[in-house]
Order: sequence, then C-alpha cells, then structure tokens
Amino acid sequence: MLYRIAPKPGAVVYLDSANLPIQVGDMRPVVFSAFDACTHIQIARIYLTDSFASAADFLDFARRKLPFGISRIRTAAKNPFWVDPLASPNQRFTSHLEAQGILHMVVADRSQDDFFSVFDHLTFIHQAGSSHRSPAIPELVGELIAYLYFHNNNRTMASLKGKTPLEKLKLFPGYEEVLSFDPFAPEPTRSEPRTPPIVNTRDVAERISA
Repeated sequence: MLYRIAPKPGAVVYLDSANLPIQVGDMRPVVFSAFDACTHIQIARIYLTDSFASAADFLDFARRKLPFGISRIRTAAKNPFWVDPLASPNQRFTSHLEAQGILHMVVADRSQDDFFSVFDHLTFIHQAGSSHRSPAIPELVGELIAYLYFHNNNRTMASLKGKTPLEKLKLFPGYEEVLSFDPFAPEPTRSEPRTPPIVNTRDVAERISA
C-alpha cells in the first residue's frame, strides 16, 4: 500500500501542526511537521502561532531542506491548512500550494486515512504532546533537533521493512551517496549559522504581506 500511495520520494508529503505543552506570554507555541510517505524522512520546526503565515513559512523551509521536490501535500481539513472556501484566495493554503505547482490533498476525516496513523506516532508532535513535562523553549529546541536526527538516520521501522528513512532514501537513483540527513545543519557549500528551529511568525506575516 505504501508504494501505491507514494512510489518515490516527494510523491506525497504529509503536513501537520500541533500545540506544544508550554505557554510563551500570550502565545502557545506550535510545532509543524512534514513527513514523506515514501521514505519517512521527517522535518519539523517550532513557531509561535498556528497561522497561515506559519504554514507558508514552514512550506518554504520544507522545500529548501528536503533533498527532493514535493509533488503532493496531504493535510487534515483544519486550520491553517484548510479554511472556508469563501476566504480570500491569498490566505488559503491550497492556493499557496497551487501557485508553486504542488497539489493539495485534504483529508476530511484523518481516522479514515491509514497512513495518518503511522505518521502520527512517528513525529516529534506525538512525543512532545504525550509528555507531562512543561519544558522551556531551549530544551524543546534541543529535543527537536536530536529527535529528527535520530529518526531520519538511525530509526528502523517495520513500515520500511526494517530500514531507516536514510537507508530507504538511498535506494533511489541520485541519493546513493547521501551520508546523513539533518535539516538544521548548515548548507555544505555555505558558511552560515545553523537554521533556527523556532520562528516568530509575526515577523513572517509582515514579510508575506509586504
């Protein structure tokens, strides 16, 4: 079934968001996750708001950091990925995807999507949401970076027939020489700082509307 849904990397990427168990002033931080159905490669990033601006910025981050292009994105029918069809087109996530040549697949009832159950239990969202602790932001950021590195490079999964996401990726032409995958590592050809894992989307919203 997995091959039928996603025969190659980037064929279907699941996006989701969930509140973290902490409060920052009047905001409840959110973690956005992208999960490739074919390889189970996963990236995530923490935002201060669960908004269209956050979703749009995370999409840009995912397109930059994933080692393959994205053909289709699958989300649940919930804010910020799906709003009233009468909403302004430039504020609809579907229109934002279409403008970039990506098909948006909306799942009305995620309990009816078999792969969502796999995705849910393998994300940082699930780990952080099931914790009874209330860690500070710096601690969560460290946990996020460590979790993603372990998941992508070392975690073997039954749904991948005992392979890790990296090992699955390396089965496809053009990826045989990839040694590791870390979405927060500096670009190998640039002398730039580590990508920030948390974003103030009030700044992002101003940039998108400018």
